[in-house]
Amino acid sequence: MARGWFVIQVQTGFENKVYTRLLEKKKVGILRDVLIDVRVPEEEIIVEKRNKKVVQKQKVYPGYVLAELDLPEDEMAWKSVYADIRNISGVGMFLTAGGGNRKPAPLTFEEVHDIFEKTGDIANKGYEVGANSIWEIGEKIRIKDGAFKDFDGVVSEIHGDKGVLIVTVEMFGRMTPVELEYTQISKIN
Repeated sequence: MARGWFVIQVQTGFENKVYTRLLEKKKVGILRDVLIDVRVPEEEIIVEKRNKKVVQKQKVYPGYVLAELDLPEDEMAWKSVYADIRNISGVGMFLTAGGGNRKPAPLTFEEVHDIFEKTGDIANKGYEVGANSIWEIGEKIRIKDGAFKDFDGVVSEIHGDKGVLIVTVEMFGRMTPVELEYTQISKIN
């Protein structure tokens, strides 16, 4: 059997319905021994509603569902699994199957790692707040990605649980706080 994470293309807005339907099919039928896990990758974002900051979940990849499958090697067996999943309302195809009768390829370890890093299911690049943090409040940094690319700033807050820092940068003669992910900044030596 070929075990791995596969990307299933679904109609946008049907992600949660397909997720629920896959879990139902896991209890009975041919998916019982094949379907290991199902995920709709989501990340938490902070939005402002009525002058209050609220944490909301947002789909990382709208229109896609991840499924960990242990696909059988036998051609007839994997095709019946493939057909069973494709018969779910809202499902298009396996992303890496090429759209036809070819066996889909699982995602690479790096791709799965990156997805689960975004969703917070695994630690973000090993950065943690506390004694092991590589960032310090008051430390000078350079922004290497995003709208403030090439700006220099100073770390003013560390939110290790969210994988973000608050950095103050000078804009138009004023110090302005900017929320950035760890991967968007680098140390200034």
